[in-house]
Amino acid sequence: MAEPWDALAAGIKFAITETDDQDFTDVDLGRDFWADLIAKAIYQNGGVPTGAIQGMGVAGGSTVDGWLYCDGVSYLRATFQDLYNLIGNAFGTADGTHFNVPDLRGQFLRGEADGEITDPDRAGRITMATGGNSGDAVGSIQADELRNHQHNVFGNVNAASGAARRSLVLGAGNDGLTATDGGGSETRPVNAYVSYYIKT
Repeated sequence: MAEPWDALAAGIKFAITETDDQDFTDVDLGRDFWADLIAKAIYQNGGVPTGAIQGMGVAGGSTVDGWLYCDGVSYLRATFQDLYNLIGNAFGTADGTHFNVPDLRGQFLRGEADGEITDPDRAGRITMATGGNSGDAVGSIQADELRNHQHNVFGNVNAASGAARRSLVLGAGNDGLTATDGGGSETRPVNAYVSYYIKT
């Protein structure tokens, strides 16, 4: 039976043949299988794989064909079976027939450490929602935190004018140092809003 992506598959097969790509010619399935598979994926998904997460310049919650807004909503597995087969319950689940899409509203994304020390606190990551992944796994989250650090205070303490700068050490009694706080409600880089969507 003819498929709407057959012409595209024929073009892909020709390109594979011309390049004689060993990644395709050395497998038992052959050029026809791979050309058809690639063409079908491009035709059905516009070249974007299921499970891809992308920032879009639309208002959050806008309907985008083939995409779901990343707001943590629970969907029936049977309705979006391909997506569920890929992400499972990584972002939480309401029950045995539903799964959650990620809730990325106001979130910065970070690549999974996958055992690397680039996230020294990876083991302590928590679930995004009930039933989701924790630890070093896609779907887990971390609260905001400042890295452990210290501040040194220096001054000309009990020293004549022009004397070398010395460390200030506070002792008992009425010795004290008052610091005023400043800043905003969070620590953040310069940023711009987008709405995150996940491909179905």
